[in-house]
Amino acid sequence: MSRIEVKASLLLLVLALFTVSFANAGTISTNDASSTLQVVSVSGVTDMYAYEVNYDYTGSISGITSANFLGSGSSATYGSTTKGNVLSVYGSKLNSITTGASGSGQLFNVSHSGTLTMTSFIEIDSAGTVTTTTFGSSGGTTTTGGGSSGGAVVSITTT
Repeated sequence: MSRIEVKASLLLLVLALFTVSFANAGTISTNDASSTLQVVSVSGVTDMYAYEVNYDYTGSISGITSANFLGSGSSATYGSTTKGNVLSVYGSKLNSITTGASGSGQLFNVSHSGTLTMTSFIEIDSAGTVTTTTFGSSGGTTTTGGGSSGGAVVSITTT
């Protein structure tokens, strides 16, 4: 193989990996339906197998209601936990031989008093790729790793 053929092959490989790693692009968004109810949704996700959303909060959390985006009944599990002033809400499919959920929809609702500040969104696809987006005052930072097919690029919008 000539040097030009090697360079062309490497370029094609890099382009293929770049395309795969951005195939799961999606957006997480929050909407304050009232001063005590926040609705969390995703749009444009591909192959979401599990997620975790983390918040800093003040006040109290009175309830989390899952919207069954990943499935219902015995096909998925959902939960939440609090420790100190950190709330974690999560969901996961339960059958490792199926693909994750794709599309757009509501993940969950949080009933609360005080304030909620989303600090991170973790998404795992069915290949095991973990994508973590952290949020701060200057916006979000996304890192992807693990699995075999890249991961989701996630942005947040708050309305």
